[in-house]
Amino acid sequence: MKQQSSSEQRLCLVGLLRECRQAAQLTQIEVADRLQRTQSEVSKVERGVKSLDVLELRLWVAVIGLGFEEF
Repeated sequence: MKQQSSSEQRLCLVGLLRECRQAAQLTQIEVADRLQRTQSEVSKVERGVKSLDVLELRLWVAVIGLGFEEF
C-alpha cells in the first residue's frame, strides 16, 4: 500500500472538511461569520492553501455542527 504524502493527506482532510460543511448546508460565508474570519480565509483552507492546526480544526468542525470524533 502506498503511503500518502503530507500534501495528499492535507488535501484529503480539507476535502472532507468541505464535504461536511456542504452536508450541513452551510456556505463559506456562514462558516466565516461563525469563526469571525473572512470568506477568503475559509476558501483558502478548503483549497489547501492555508493549513489549520489541530485546535483550529476542532473549532471549524464544531462550527459545522459535528463533534471532533464524528469528523
